Amino acid sequence: MRFSILFPVVALAVLVSGHAADEDLSHLSARQLAERQAGIQRRELAARACAPQIAAFERRRILARDNLMRRQAPSPPPPVCPPCPPCAQASGAPGAPAFGPPGGLPSGAPASAPSGAPASVSSDAPASLPSGSQGFTPPQGSAPPAGQASAPAGSQASGTTSTYASGTTTTASAQVSASVTPHYTSIQNSTCVLHPEVTEGPYYIRNEFLRNDLREDQDGTTLTLDIGVIDSTTCQPFSNALVEIWSANATGSYGGYSGMQGTPDTVHVDTFLRGGFYTNDQGIVELKTIYPGFYTGRTAHIHTMVHKGWTSRDNGTFVSDSGSLTHIGQFFFEDSISDTVFATSPYTSNTQTRTRNSEDNILSSAGDNAYVSLTQLGDSEYLGYITVVVDGSATYSIMNSNELR
Repeated sequence: MRFSILFPVVALAVLVSGHAADEDLSHLSARQLAERQAGIQRRELAARACAPQIAAFERRRILARDNLMRRQAPSPPPPVCPPCPPCAQASGAPGAPAFGPPGGLPSGAPASAPSGAPASVSSDAPASLPSGSQGFTPPQGSAPPAGQASAPAGSQASGTTSTYASGTTTTASAQVSASVTPHYTSIQNSTCVLHPEVTEGPYYIRNEFLRNDLREDQDGTTLTLDIGVIDSTTCQPFSNALVEIWSANATGSYGGYSGMQGTPDTVHVDTFLRGGFYTNDQGIVELKTIYPGFYTGRTAHIHTMVHKGWTSRDNGTFVSDSGSLTHIGQFFFEDSISDTVFATSPYTSNTQTRTRNSEDNILSSAGDNAYVSLTQLGDSEYLGYITVVVDGSATYSIMNSNELR
């Protein structure tokens, strides 16, 4: 019986240690040493993600031992420590739901919607002028935060949508409530394992608008996307992190770029399906866009960047090079959902060659955690959720020099 109690703990110790301390490694090449070190790091991450389950198992083991020592009727032998749910989510099948949505079923949701889906769907954020603006018509969705007369300090808009005043740059105030209350009130998958960095791609544009609704005049299936951000240096929600996204429209074209070669001929004019907003105290931000279309060579995806210590300008834009860029990534979707969406208008007018998930090399490098979990809210709307774990101490560089202003 004692052996059955101790065996799982010994197995976990072997998992974390990876090798004996006195093992001779002198015969290994530099590449083999690097591969070995990477394997040790992966095992350490797996053990750290399961720390709560390991602690609970240890408590049960000690209780069973004490019962035996007191010659009392022993408690049932503790079971072998099972894989914890976060670990299963981190290594589950692509597109598998990684959360249990809070609240009740949304209005108009099908009977098969996941149990606990949000109780309602927020209406579109109204476009309104920030306090102090004159003659400026911001793109749809550029409303200031609820309860505030204006956007964060330095974010008051001026000029027109095609004329961008330089303005002053002011650090965005921390702990400011977002203009749209996310459907999800807490991060759904708290596994503290870093998400891989993925290429920013050729269609990024710097200094986009600070806003929640990015759709403007673009037709397509509405995607309300809640993004939870965790700082891996603390394993806590990352508040006031600026999360920006950009994606192709229903026919596979990016705003600001035209033609098959992606000529940047309207980068100073087009702003559709681009922009971002900052996370609330719970580390969550909600952005409204459309389900992205595909284009030749790439499956449906959404690009993202996460900024720390960011600043904004008085024309309503944020400064892409301000603060530190802590993450560059991409979000993906199950092919089965894409099949349904792409069978509807205006996606049916997309003449580009469809690339499926299994054919997308960038997706394979992003991993299963890069999939958005979706709940259908109606015939032409989905609610999406994804947790992104970033290194809050990291600083990455933006490669594309094209900018909106």
